[in-house]
Amino acid sequence: MSIKKLLIILSVLGVAVFIWNQKQVVKVIAPIDEKLIVVSTKPNPLDEATILPKDGLEITFNYPIYRSEFKHRFDPEIKHEVEAVNGVDKEMSNTFKIIFSDSLELGRGYTLFILPETHDQKNHSLNHEYIYHFKTISYRGV
Repeated sequence: MSIKKLLIILSVLGVAVFIWNQKQVVKVIAPIDEKLIVVSTKPNPLDEATILPKDGLEITFNYPIYRSEFKHRFDPEIKHEVEAVNGVDKEMSNTFKIIFSDSLELGRGYTLFILPETHDQKNHSLNHEYIYHFKTISYRGV
């Protein structure tokens, strides 16, 4: 066999081994953050926002949760309802709209607390309480 043919065969084998080694999957173990977090609010940002008295609020989480597991409270207390927005059904979603039963007082400050007991069906839970301060527009007369 000539040296030329031997070099060609060895080159082809070398390239084949190189390509085969490139196809092997390298598994990298990375930490997975399995905490539930608030990823967005409406208005954005909600903290220190000024809203209209009839405006609602929207909260979006990184995992879908049941409406009943969205644990929150207002200070001062506000009568409201919570709706799942574009969710799996009327009870489960990533996004929830808070609708106030009555108009909020003009020029008043409010605080929304999203409690750490909020969790999803896989027990992803908040690692801390989320606190948002907001107020309604003031009426200054004509």
